[in-house]
Amino acid sequence: MVISFLYILKIKINMKTNNVWTKEKCIEEALKYKTKNEFRIKCTQAYGTSIRNEWIYEVCAHMRRNKSYVWSKEFCQDEALKFNTRNEFNKKSHYIYRMSLKNEWIDDICSHMISIGDIYRRCIYVYEFSDNSAYIGLTSDLDRRFNEHLRKGTVYKHIQKNNSYNFKRLTEYVDVNLSKKLEEEYVNKYKNNGWKILNKYKTGSIGGQKFWTKNRCQSEADKFITRGEFKKSLPSAYLISLKNKWLDEICVHMIEIKKRKNYWTKNMCKEEALKYKTRSEFFKKCVSAYSKSHKNGWLNEVCSHMNKNNNKN
Repeated sequence: MVISFLYILKIKINMKTNNVWTKEKCIEEALKYKTKNEFRIKCTQAYGTSIRNEWIYEVCAHMRRNKSYVWSKEFCQDEALKFNTRNEFNKKSHYIYRMSLKNEWIDDICSHMISIGDIYRRCIYVYEFSDNSAYIGLTSDLDRRFNEHLRKGTVYKHIQKNNSYNFKRLTEYVDVNLSKKLEEEYVNKYKNNGWKILNKYKTGSIGGQKFWTKNRCQSEADKFITRGEFKKSLPSAYLISLKNKWLDEICVHMIEIKKRKNYWTKNMCKEEALKYKTRSEFFKKCVSAYSKSHKNGWLNEVCSHMNKNNNKN
């Protein structure tokens, strides 16, 4: 009698699981959530049914509207007015900075900010000391470089010996290749005027390779969800990571917005499935590969390594 009751109960549960998620029910359920990710985590069955039946965009339509409304240009501009530089904006309000960049509002809403350099633009500066010695350098961020010189290095050591110095900005931020030539010209100009040059290294060094260590690149990459955002926001770190073959490793946490057509081959699905212990975990964490395997009748094969007991549960 007990066995019969449990068997009937199981059938009823299965029938409910298979039949409850109509399109209308999925829409009703989705209205409880603000994002697709929250919907996927808190109600996997409704989310999966919407994906399989290609209802997902309609079911989650309210989420897209809310997102567009909240992250309007005016909202982003109000946030940008809190900061003096793009670098500060990016660090302290990273998500809104990314949305502004994505929607091509960034130049308009940052027009009030102080211009500083980047990987493509540098300016020339000089420290003049009372003993008639000088240090000429180039930088992408004058304030940052000034503070660095006061903590360590050639300039710091010379300040300890000669308290009196004069710091000058010699150029605006200009193209990086032009800045290299200008630095050399200023070094020669100071030499010809009788100054002793304190620079230890050859002019024209922009320091990108030394600055962007693997750890620094990893630290920055951790702030982004996609490679595209990483590349747009920090092209120098992205390119150095690519050149040094670190990119796949430091971007392993990122999501791929859109897989290319026919990306999920049988072998790719097998490779993806090996990351998971159960079919449920496979479905939750990679719906696209799971659905492709199911649709093409590969599911049993690609999940053959998984724990059978857990799969039944």
